[in-house]
Amino acid sequence: MKARKIQGFSIVIITLLLTLLFSLSVFADDELVPIDAEPINTDGTIYYGSFTEEKTEQYYSFYLPLSGTLEITLSKHENVHYQIYNLEGDYQVGSGVFTSTLQIFDIAAEAGHYLVKLYVDKGETGSYEFIVHYTPANETYEVPNNTMIQARDLPVLPLNKEVTGFFTKKYKDDFFKFKLTKSGRFTVKWGTKTEDIFNCGLELYDEDENLLFNKFYHSPYTTDTGETLTKDLHPGIYYLKFSDATRKHEGSYHFTPVFKASGETASTDVDSLKAAKSLKAVPLCETKKGQIAINDENDYYKSYIPKTGNYNLTVSGDKSYYSSGFPFDVESLLKADGSYFRAEYSIQDKSNPPVKTFVYRNLKKGTYYLHFFRSELYGGATGPYSFIMRPAPVEIYKPTAGKKSFTVSWAKGTGTGYQLQYALNSKFTSGKKSVTITKASTVKKTIKKLKAKKKYYIRVRSYVKYNGKKYYSLWSEVRTVKTKK
Repeated sequence: MKARKIQGFSIVIITLLLTLLFSLSVFADDELVPIDAEPINTDGTIYYGSFTEEKTEQYYSFYLPLSGTLEITLSKHENVHYQIYNLEGDYQVGSGVFTSTLQIFDIAAEAGHYLVKLYVDKGETGSYEFIVHYTPANETYEVPNNTMIQARDLPVLPLNKEVTGFFTKKYKDDFFKFKLTKSGRFTVKWGTKTEDIFNCGLELYDEDENLLFNKFYHSPYTTDTGETLTKDLHPGIYYLKFSDATRKHEGSYHFTPVFKASGETASTDVDSLKAAKSLKAVPLCETKKGQIAINDENDYYKSYIPKTGNYNLTVSGDKSYYSSGFPFDVESLLKADGSYFRAEYSIQDKSNPPVKTFVYRNLKKGTYYLHFFRSELYGGATGPYSFIMRPAPVEIYKPTAGKKSFTVSWAKGTGTGYQLQYALNSKFTSGKKSVTITKASTVKKTIKKLKAKKKYYIRVRSYVKYNGKKYYSLWSEVRTVKTKK
């Protein structure tokens, strides 16, 4: 009998609770909304209401299809409190007090269903006018991009085009997906749409979610000033993460991803001596371009020397990237066992500091390897570079004048022959003639049947012949002579 009374009492309690629940609310679109919440538009329509002694609260509901800024306006009444809830997220988006008869609040909100509660203290009465105006953020991504998991399914964004993101009270992290089909320099310049201080945390990840870069920025970056991130990268998929580091910023921000290809002509996948052994050798006198990147810090190349002699390796950095000196370490030349053949000396180009030439004497015929790598000795620099291996230039001696002729000699150089060139001007564009000397032992030549009492400009270079092709050194310095009558 006692059990039946307890059971009956429980049924009564449950019934009362359900009645109370449905007296306060109904379900709309699977969300719990007060039964007297008035659906409103967010296009600036004016809604009229009033508070009485009995009615001190008023509810409104609306839906945002995309994230954006809400402009909440209340006029003709003072001391009205407001609270805005995201029903799907079940948290408060904003709150405050309209303390004057005309006041506006701006609130950043993501897509979803919202409930606005207006209320006054007991005893406050009177009519009011209420407006909600919604401005879409026009985010580049119209789908969630707040986690790495979401980012993997995002479409790849185009380069060299402005991207817009948007922070709300709930979402403080945004991911953006990019694809680089070539190696090169990736630059991001960003700012806010207003002069608000933007405390930005910026992170860069590769496709395997390895963190390549992270930094915190704290400055007022507007559309005009902005902040710039520049990184040299390997081809691949990348994710850029923007974070509101202080979790206080709300609203739009923008950035433009700019890409400049390095012009790399060598393989970007060879980063060990072992792997380099399977490469095809870089031909003599052929310029190759590479890039050291934050995620590609080692480059190896294979080089074949067809004839024992003197050779020069010239390495160049991009002058627009590096103001002083070649910015990378170069291990040259490596033998197959990893030991070195050291350069006798190196020459820095004073007129163009990022250019450096390594001079090798009596370099034996055979296969060698070049290793370019990022070094903290140079501040961990990254960027493009180029290199070329050539026979060393020969030294030319002062020519002697003859009757309508001259005789010139030079030091023996590396190769199987020489090319002698003379002309009537220093640019070798007037009266230019070339003579090929096919014996490496021949280091002297007399040129006859010239014009009398004419000044001639003379230069010479050596060549190495391999597989039917000639590989030339740089020209010697230019010598002059004036023929006799």
